[in-house]
Amino acid sequence: MENELLREALDEHYDELLNYLYLQTGSSHDAHDLVQEVYMKVVTAITSFKQESTLRTWLFKIARNVFQDHLRKKYRWKRLIDRLKMHQTTTQSHRKDIENNDIFLWLDSFDQETRQLLTLKYYFEFSYAEISAITGMTVTNIGVKLSRIKQDIKLKEGGMENGTTR
Repeated sequence: MENELLREALDEHYDELLNYLYLQTGSSHDAHDLVQEVYMKVVTAITSFKQESTLRTWLFKIARNVFQDHLRKKYRWKRLIDRLKMHQTTTQSHRKDIENNDIFLWLDSFDQETRQLLTLKYYFEFSYAEISAITGMTVTNIGVKLSRIKQDIKLKEGGMENGTTR
């Protein structure tokens, strides 16, 4: 019975985890692989789930850690080159479940931490406390970083409207 409940919970969050990892990697193939890795980690670590957070938050924390491991393993020195190649070969059909295709390109203009904070807060609508549980950052730090990110975005948009760049 416990296995069936776990399977249902994982199935319920599959699309969200897949979208999160796709937004982080830019690769449908990598995102699918990483979701499978998340599932393997969940199955082996389910007994350590202390229910101090929601299952959804716990799953996203595992997904974030799996993504971090993925970056360290696969993209050490050639990450930039690989991402440029991905942009040339990724088709629009891989992005159809994201409401606006421009979001992917816009998010890709940010560093990994900024992209992660933006997607967790505004795409997946996690609270600061949940983002803290996922990332290990303090709630205050998250608030400060998101505030600075919003200010930077406003400055960039203002500069583009006025025909200037920063």
